[in-house]
Amino acid sequence: MIYQLNEEKMEYSFETADLKGLFVADSEAYSPNHRHHIRNLLHKPTGFYVTPTEDAQKHHSGLCNFFRAYARNSWLTEPRAMPSAVTLLKSGVQLKWNPILQHQAKVEATYTIQEPNIIDIEVTVEGYNHYPDYELVFSNYHAPALKGGAYVKTESVSDNEIIEEIMITDNDLFHGMYPFFPRDLSAAQMLNDGRSRKGRWYYRPVCGRLYGYPMGFATNETTEILVMGKTEDVAAVGVTYAAEGARYDDVAQHHAIYLSLFGRDLNPGDGWRTNIRVIVMKAGNSEKRIQRYREFLAAVEGIDRRFEVDPTTFG
Repeated sequence: MIYQLNEEKMEYSFETADLKGLFVADSEAYSPNHRHHIRNLLHKPTGFYVTPTEDAQKHHSGLCNFFRAYARNSWLTEPRAMPSAVTLLKSGVQLKWNPILQHQAKVEATYTIQEPNIIDIEVTVEGYNHYPDYELVFSNYHAPALKGGAYVKTESVSDNEIIEEIMITDNDLFHGMYPFFPRDLSAAQMLNDGRSRKGRWYYRPVCGRLYGYPMGFATNETTEILVMGKTEDVAAVGVTYAAEGARYDDVAQHHAIYLSLFGRDLNPGDGWRTNIRVIVMKAGNSEKRIQRYREFLAAVEGIDRRFEVDPTTFG
C-alpha cells in the first residue's frame, strides 16, 4: 500500500491495489461540520469515484464519519463536528474524543486500510455517565449514481427465517423520512423516542422490516460499496431512498448508508468494542455480498466486545 501523510492538514492519501483516496483526519478545510471523512475515493478497477461528486449535496461529507451520539430522547453531541485527538498510524489513523460535559463517554475509532479494497474500523466506547439506549451513528455518503439497498426479514410466521435483498426507492408512505431497518422492536422504539428532533438538523426516521443482515449497500452497473457491522452491536441499518424529478428531495439527495450502533444502556465503567467494515468492489449479486459479510464475521469473531476501563489512560 502507498501511504503519504500531510501532518499540517491532518490528512493522508492512501492507495491499494483497488482503491485510491484521501482520509481527512481532523480538518475544517472541507467543512467545519465534517472534520473527519474519506473523500475522493476511486475504485481503480472500474474507474469510478464512490464518494460524492462535487455537484452532489453531500460532496463535503464523504464516507466513514461518526455523525451523532444519542441517548433516550436525548441528543448528546456530533463527533464529526468536534475536534479529535489524532494518532496517525502506519496504515490508518486513530481518532479519540474524550468525555465532555454534554457527552460523558470516551469514543475511539481506529481506521485501518486493508488490501485490496477494505476499510476496517474498530470502535471503543468508555462510559462515564448513565445513558439509557445509547446510540452512535456511523454515516456514509456515496456518489449519486449508486442506488441503495438492504437485507430484510420476510416476517414469515414459519420456523424458517427468510432474508431477502431489497432496493430502497421512494414511496408516498415514507417520502420525506429516513428509512431504517431495525434489529428488533426495541430498536424501532428507540429510533422513534424523539432523539432525532433534538439538537440541530431535525429529521424523521421511518422503520421498515427487521434487518436480515446488519449491512447496507449501494450499487450501479459497475461498482458498489458495502457497509457492515455485527448484529450484537448494530441496532439498525439506514439507507436513503432513490427518487427522480420533482420527488428528488433532500432525503434522496443524501445518498447515504447509516449504521445505528449499540442501542443499549451505557453505564459508568462500561467498556464496549465493536467492528465495522466498508468494502468497495465491482458490482456483484446477493451471493457475493453475503459472502463478503461472512468473511467479515470470521475476521472479527475472536475480538472481545467488552473491556475493562483503565482510569490511567484517560486524557
